[in-house]
Amino acid sequence: MIMIVYIARNKILNYKQIITISVVMIGMFALMFCMPKPRARFLSMYHSAIDFKVSKKSQESTKLRYAAINAGYHLIQENFWTGVGTGDLSTEMSEYYKENGIK
Repeated sequence: MIMIVYIARNKILNYKQIITISVVMIGMFALMFCMPKPRARFLSMYHSAIDFKVSKKSQESTKLRYAAINAGYHLIQENFWTGVGTGDLSTEMSEYYKENGIK
């Protein structure tokens, strides 16, 4: 929507084209949310983003990303000055996951 406002203000496209693009985009989003699998995925992602807790047993991809970000944050805190080395990163991440019970 920000892009459409930018295009309208700078008069890159005329209003008929902007309205057509807006209607098509709204239609695509409405169609996508009417289908059960995409809707379930977006709702799951939305709930994970709002919850923003690292779940140790969840296999939902957004929760796994939060777990990876959290692990990276803790590794940076523990090894701020010396680092872990490029070859040891996956080993350190795996050890962090095992120590904290993250699957």
